[in-house]
Order: sequence, then C-alpha cells, then structure tokens
Amino acid sequence: MGTVKTKNGYYYKSDEPSKAWYKIQVTPLDEEKEPFVFKVETHDIDWTMEQYQRNRDPFHWKMLDWNVRV
Repeated sequence: MGTVKTKNGYYYKSDEPSKAWYKIQVTPLDEEKEPFVFKVETHDIDWTMEQYQRNRDPFHWKMLDWNVRV
C-alpha cells in the first residue's frame, strides 16, 4: 500500500502497491548473444519479467538495482 500526494497537497493511502524502477540484466542462454541491461518501472518485477519472457528466446535475468533514477 502506497501513499500518494495530490496536487493540492493532500495525502491518501492507495491500495495499489507503489511502482519502482528496476535495473535488470538479461543473459541469453544462446552463448552467441551478448547480455544486456535495461530499466523497467513496475509494481511486480516477477510478473513483469514473466511477461517479458513470452515469445522470446530463453534467458536468465537478475535484478541489479531497484528504485533507480531514470
């Protein structure tokens, strides 16, 4: 549950979890392809990476950092 500030300065509790930025390293299982890093903003990094994996060649991923500045 996150706290959100409105334009007029009031705060309220949100049932929706706060989004965070994640820095992700992707390493393809195909050794001929190079690993790469990208940033993504999401509520749920596991779900996001599961969706990212769809219709792609197999890879391993690891989180390098979270709540990074864009």
